[in-house]
Amino acid sequence: MVTNLNSVTLTQEGVQVTIGATRPERTMGNLITAITTPKTLEGGGSGTTNIVNLRRIESRFNLDGYLATGLASSDTNGSAQQKASDIITMFESGNAINMVWVEGGAFSVVLEKMSVEHLIDDGTEAQDGEAEYVVKFTALRGSDLI
Repeated sequence: MVTNLNSVTLTQEGVQVTIGATRPERTMGNLITAITTPKTLEGGGSGTTNIVNLRRIESRFNLDGYLATGLASSDTNGSAQQKASDIITMFESGNAINMVWVEGGAFSVVLEKMSVEHLIDDGTEAQDGEAEYVVKFTALRGSDLI
């Protein structure tokens, strides 16, 4: 059984995959608009910047991690290859995914971009807990509108 205290779990339509986290990052942004009033040619006008804050907070999750052979908690599949296939299917669906983040907290997210890299192996059967795939993704917190 694979155990990793630093992990992220993705669940969609009954399929669960645990990704070992090597570099988790959560970023937040407040989408604001700056409006600067111009100075006139005669030197009049303030030239100050006013901020329009619509309080549109975006929360993104960036993860560098790995997929390992062996079941972690209640993963649906044990092989790293099948786990890679599962998260690719999740991404390609374009639908919201339930995610449990490293520090805890469950979020509804949509994967914005993702890469899955197969590590070169030595030809022997993978051992339980051995990393076989490197996974990188950016997820945006939110849910499906339609």
